[in-house]
Amino acid sequence: LHGTTDGIPAFRWVDRATGRVFVANKPADAADIEALHSDGLGLLVDGGVSVSNLFSGDAPQAFATMSRIGSLKEDRDGRRLFNTYLMRPDGFVRGVVRTVSELARERLQARRQVRQDMRPRVHRGWGFAGERGALNGVLRDFNTIMVGEALAAGARSIYVDYVDYVDYDAVAHHAGIMRPESLDALVGLDAVLGRLEQVAEAAPRDYRIVVLSDHGQSQGEVFADRYGESLSDLVSRLSGTIVAGTEVNTEGSAQVGAMTGDQPALVAQALRAGSAGNAEQAEAEEAQAQAAMAAASDSVLVFGSGNLGLVYAGGESHRLTRDEIERRWPALLPGLTGHEGVSFVVVATDDGPVAIGPSGEHRLRDGVVVGTDPLTPFRPEAAAFLLRASSMPEAPDIAVNSLLDDSTGEVAAFEGLVGCHGGLGGWQDRALIVWPSDLPSPPERLVGADAVHRQLVAWLEHLGQRTDLPEGRPRAYEVTRREGRPADGSG
Repeated sequence: LHGTTDGIPAFRWVDRATGRVFVANKPADAADIEALHSDGLGLLVDGGVSVSNLFSGDAPQAFATMSRIGSLKEDRDGRRLFNTYLMRPDGFVRGVVRTVSELARERLQARRQVRQDMRPRVHRGWGFAGERGALNGVLRDFNTIMVGEALAAGARSIYVDYVDYVDYDAVAHHAGIMRPESLDALVGLDAVLGRLEQVAEAAPRDYRIVVLSDHGQSQGEVFADRYGESLSDLVSRLSGTIVAGTEVNTEGSAQVGAMTGDQPALVAQALRAGSAGNAEQAEAEEAQAQAAMAAASDSVLVFGSGNLGLVYAGGESHRLTRDEIERRWPALLPGLTGHEGVSFVVVATDDGPVAIGPSGEHRLRDGVVVGTDPLTPFRPEAAAFLLRASSMPEAPDIAVNSLLDDSTGEVAAFEGLVGCHGGLGGWQDRALIVWPSDLPSPPERLVGADAVHRQLVAWLEHLGQRTDLPEGRPRAYEVTRREGRPADGSG
């Protein structure tokens, strides 16, 4: 949506310059992240509409978009429309029926997994059941209504996020990537696309529908279940310190809160209540992590992002090097790299970032390998991906990637998810994009969100858009970095 991933190493991270813990799907954080990274020429700036996204792409209109929650008239209009939809007889009845149906299906499917002893699996309690009921029962419909309204009004471009917050992604996180309920969610999404195609055919403007999956998912037993302790517990044991942080996933519950806000409608209140558990736990843990970051340097923060773990030293304004980590916590790096649930860790050195495995290491900047290369089980692009992520000033002091089972392709999430994305290994880096045949094909393979952004912009330009945009401004993040935050991560 904005063409950059600079300074965003994961779903949660620490900005050492300010000591602030950022969480991408918290409205206040999303707004600040967008303000830092937008150059004013985002994907949707030319008369576009953003629906149910993290960021707006500089769209003039945004509905249920995290970075715009409470800040624009359009967002207030979106909430008003949502409340009106729930208070209409057809909206209320459909919302109640769909929500109760999804909730009942989730409880039956969760019990079936236990009864049939399906592995891997995670506990699927009433909290997720309520979240799934809200997401698939109401918010999918409302997203479709918002897109339909934009199509009927002739919006120049529309970007809507279905999968990350409703449908497949939310269900597969808890059920598994190829389980019947996950695949059934894709069938539902396919039906939604069919309805949007029908609306587009009757719209006043000629539309093209592009379908993008920005990531896949990998599957496996949760790290804590597999080894009897979480990553936070493991780091605490090896370092001899008290660890703060969170390994709770809140993608779905945050979107429910974003859409319902403080709406008084009975159904809206029920939707918020049904998905509140994970959000409250995560908020408490994030507040603890924020306090630890401002505390003395003997504190440690651990965040889970799928099967990627981020370890930060509290109270530090710079990224610790390998030598500093080994002096402060002598048992930490050997204990992590020697753990059977860890493929490798990445730390900073005077020669650049290095990936360290149980019997060798890979220097990411010059490609020199000593001993057994810990990146051998992964895709050929792994070293380049890690170099880019670990060169950010915001990169953790230690990045931990879970095991990759060679025989099954399974990983071990540091969050309580059976299907995950965030690190390396398995199908999580299998993204895809499907476009109409009358649009020009990409000149090369698209690697990374910035490359996808450029391609989407190129298609808009091919269709005659973005011809009279104002001159862009430098991204605030780029300005800040030029003023003293080196791009190679050495600062």
